[in-house]
Parts: sequence; C-alpha cells; structure tokens
Amino acid sequence: MANMNVTYGEMTSRADQLIAGRDEINTTLQDVDTQIVSRIGR
Repeated sequence: MANMNVTYGEMTSRADQLIAGRDEINTTLQDVDTQIVSRIGR
C-alpha cells in the first residue's frame, strides 16, 4: 500500500461525511420499514 499523508481535518471531515451517510441510510431503512408495516402489518 502506498504511503498517504492526510491531515486531522481531512480525516474528521470524511468521518462526518460517513456519519451523515449512515444516518441517511438509517432514515431510508426506517421509511421502508414503515411502508412495509403499513401494507402487511406485523
């Protein structure tokens, strides 16, 4: 693997983006779950 130079700021920025992406995925999954439950019930 090649050597990489990254700053702390770059790493925290990417971490924030990953967290935002995770939250978006979780919201989408919750929405899909709600739609499924409304159609077939539990």
